[in-house]
Amino acid sequence: MSAAPLPWYRAPLLWFAAAITLLTLAACVATIVIAGRYADEPLPVEGAQVLKVPVARTPPPASQAAP
Repeated sequence: MSAAPLPWYRAPLLWFAAAITLLTLAACVATIVIAGRYADEPLPVEGAQVLKVPVARTPPPASQAAP
């Protein structure tokens, strides 16, 4: 004799997987919202650019240069 299969809503593994999925999506949305509120200030970029990306590397400031 075999036992009757459980309905999907009685399987705890499915509820656990659904909870993990919802928590992951909520964390992604929270990360996007927080990143939108606290945007970084743009870096000063001089010289030629292609698609808003500098073509050449700028030298580091004198205070950060290796001795």
